[in-house]
Amino acid sequence: MKPGPSAFSTRMISAALVAAAAAAGCSNPMFETRPPKQSSTVHPTQDMARRGFTQRQRDCWDMPNAAACYEVGANYELGLGGPPDAAEALKYYDKACDLSGDDDHCDAAAKLRGDEN
Repeated sequence: MKPGPSAFSTRMISAALVAAAAAAGCSNPMFETRPPKQSSTVHPTQDMARRGFTQRQRDCWDMPNAAACYEVGANYELGLGGPPDAAEALKYYDKACDLSGDDDHCDAAAKLRGDEN
């Protein structure tokens, strides 16, 4: 009884067939590379830049999201999208500070209040 092909010779034959098919312009879907799938769920703060001003306002109060509050406050302070409004900016900075306790958020509120040290 004659023994069958060894695993090594089978792999060599398979590799040779794949190489020959590639050289002939054939493709094997098993060896094709595809870009990785992107997650369909994006964290709200990562998606912040793509959202409109009104959405960021909703994120601030409804989620609540300190980063959204700070960003809306900065828009009001700088007058982006309308005239500067210090009172509205302070409202949003205070909300961001209350939510996160982050030094930048609290310092922005203190600066508008005139509490700087």
